[in-house]
Amino acid sequence: MVMTDAKHHEMQVAKNEKKFDFHLLPDSIVSFDRGYLDFTWLYSLEKRGVWFVTRAKKNLQYRVTGQHHPIQSDQVTRDEQIELTVEKSRHSYPKILRLVSYTDPETGKEYE
Repeated sequence: MVMTDAKHHEMQVAKNEKKFDFHLLPDSIVSFDRGYLDFTWLYSLEKRGVWFVTRAKKNLQYRVTGQHHPIQSDQVTRDEQIELTVEKSRHSYPKILRLVSYTDPETGKEYE
């Protein structure tokens, strides 16, 4: 695990695997905040079999292409398959993505 402080942008650290002293292997999971999304880099992870989890930016433009699985949780409000609709983003990440929406039961705040 590599954890960064607020002084370092985690995306820049994640993209520089030489600093990790190891390479992300297939079935690795990368988690990072929504501050900066690089769809080209995310697609390179997809092609290598590396999983990623991030929060969606509020201005993410997409269209729903299907439902992932029936929802069996009160907190998970959506579990959808999506594709990006902005041409540049779709060119950088041409495959289907999964968008999960979760509502925090204590605050009522929704996260994607």
